[in-house]
Amino acid sequence: MTRAGYLQKIFFIVLLGISFTGSAHAADPLPGDPCTTAKAVAVTHTYMLLCLSGTWNVMESYDINGKTLTRIGNDAGSCTAEKKGRLRFSSSLANIWEYCNNGSWQAFTNPPCEDDGTGECHLSASRSFSDPDFVAANIKSGVNIMGVTGSNTGDYGPPGTSSYAALKGKDLATGPSTACAILLDDTATCWGSGDDGELGDGSGTSSLTRVQVDSSGVSGTKWTKIDAGYDHVCGLRDDGSMWCWGYGGDGALGNGSALSENAPSQVATGGVSGAAWTDLMTGAFHTCGARDDGSMWCWGYGGRGQLGHGASPNQQLTPVAVSAGSITGTTWIGVDAGWRASCGIRDNGTIWCWGWGYSGMLGDENGADHSSNVPVVTIGTGVSGTTWTDVTTSDDAHTCGIRDNGTAWCWGYGSWGRIGAGSTASAITPAQVLTTGVSGTAWTKLSAGSRHTCGIRNDGTIWCWGYGSSGQLGNQSPNDTQTSPVKANDTGVSGTTWVSVDAGSYYVCGIRDDSTIWCWGDPGSGVLGRPTFSKPVIVPQ
Repeated sequence: MTRAGYLQKIFFIVLLGISFTGSAHAADPLPGDPCTTAKAVAVTHTYMLLCLSGTWNVMESYDINGKTLTRIGNDAGSCTAEKKGRLRFSSSLANIWEYCNNGSWQAFTNPPCEDDGTGECHLSASRSFSDPDFVAANIKSGVNIMGVTGSNTGDYGPPGTSSYAALKGKDLATGPSTACAILLDDTATCWGSGDDGELGDGSGTSSLTRVQVDSSGVSGTKWTKIDAGYDHVCGLRDDGSMWCWGYGGDGALGNGSALSENAPSQVATGGVSGAAWTDLMTGAFHTCGARDDGSMWCWGYGGRGQLGHGASPNQQLTPVAVSAGSITGTTWIGVDAGWRASCGIRDNGTIWCWGWGYSGMLGDENGADHSSNVPVVTIGTGVSGTTWTDVTTSDDAHTCGIRDNGTAWCWGYGSWGRIGAGSTASAITPAQVLTTGVSGTAWTKLSAGSRHTCGIRNDGTIWCWGYGSSGQLGNQSPNDTQTSPVKANDTGVSGTTWVSVDAGSYYVCGIRDDSTIWCWGDPGSGVLGRPTFSKPVIVPQ
């Protein structure tokens, strides 16, 4: 896909998110609103509603595998006011399905099951309004409903099987419409958009369910790191080799060609110093990586200087060294690449950025629309702490970092509050992210999305800020702008703490301490399975 084609693709995704959430905000019913069809169901941006006695009532539900399922179970208690709209079932009931209404349990007709091919009965969340002809998922172990015996493995398994167990992984990668993960068995998997080969399974097609990255012919024994760019993905192997797949235009794959690849292709190392790759980050149409000798190399499209090599041509099909210039310190210890800029951390704790410096994105006190094809230091005047420990560069126009005292700072374009400093103003030097009302005492990890940012605190909570109308802040709020951090809702999320976070263009994914993977927001192309989730939803096996 060309750069113009990518912009068209992103524009479509943005329109999809706006049209969905816009219609939800403007037209969808709310609890208490009048309704006319008894037992009709409405699935909205925030609620699943059941029409009872002429008004919409909230049904207890949860999101799983891209579907909103009604929470059901053996409720032997009375039908009290707070249970209005709840469904229950039991093989001992005269009416196996009942719903709570006006103080009593009433029969709920058993309609045909909507079967997704696995024997699971569910309400299709793709219908914004539906008739009553649905059945909720049977997750009650040993209970037979409509001829299907349910099982509850703790992972919301579908009837009679142990599938739908949560996907568990150790590393995450979120592109605009493609997500990837390294699983606990050290294999790599991707799902979502695959038109340019970015799923890596050799097919060159998209997939709503995850597919395994083809590792045949790939050296080493396991994947150790993965990252997703706009239309290409790269990963590191345990032998220090790097492999990329997907869109190869401008040399983004680093294999000496501008052709796309449907399966991993090795990044060339001719003329590259060091013996192994130790880190990597994918930008829009370029990639950067660090070597075990502390050197930094970039390749692909460099029209804004994002390759950092201080020379032309702007297209590099194989790795070129980032210019040493006036850089202090001895070696590179970290790297991050955005759409039009790249940044890295040196062993003396300084951050250096190169590429497009729109609205101060490079942090060099220059707010004009300028570019630098060599690294420039991020100004630390007025910044607390002594050194930088983390850096993240967005796929739009802002950058963030963490200091050794646990404070977070952002700079660049400030629209929608993505800087997190309490306003929508841009910042040409680092501005501190506010922590009023934020739990924990320090930031441990940051990830910058397109117009939003998320971070993990040392108590294991995730907080996000910036543009949130697609649900990417995870706080179940339709508020378009948050200029300071809000907590991602972790109610019903397994595990105890978040250990990893990765922000895509309009969605976010994270890993819990039980290795389960959860995502929220609007990625398009089926990464989550439906247009928008405004709180974390588990990614199934």
